Amino acid sequence: MVGMTGRAAYLQLADALRSKIRSGELPPGAALPSLSQLIAEYKVSNTVVRSALQVLRSEGLTVGQQGKGVFVRETLPEIEENASPEFVAIMQRLDEMSEGLRQLADRVSDLENAESPRDGKSAPRSRRSAPSSRRSEKSARPAD
Repeated sequence: MVGMTGRAAYLQLADALRSKIRSGELPPGAALPSLSQLIAEYKVSNTVVRSALQVLRSEGLTVGQQGKGVFVRETLPEIEENASPEFVAIMQRLDEMSEGLRQLADRVSDLENAESPRDGKSAPRSRRSAPSSRRSEKSARPAD
């Protein structure tokens, strides 16, 4: 449960979860409790939980997987004590972009290796049609 300390409830929740991550109680790769579990355990609203999870994501401590939940990042960032929140956010965004590029490269590779279901051959690539001969005839005519 978060206390009436004057500090925002979502920051108190983020502090509690961060402490569990840093102590190893929630080890790398572990799933964080579900949204409903966090709401019940800390007696806070949905909005508070979502905001706290966003703080942890921006710090590079967690990663969300659509339809599966929020997990402790496999490799936790080594953050210097004097690192600014902006630096932490930039590093997190860079990690997200790197992961997105890796997933995109995998998808492109899968598409390139895909076989056409009709004949077992790779799908043909479309080609642009050659320029119309009418257009080249018009441009070749002398001006009146």
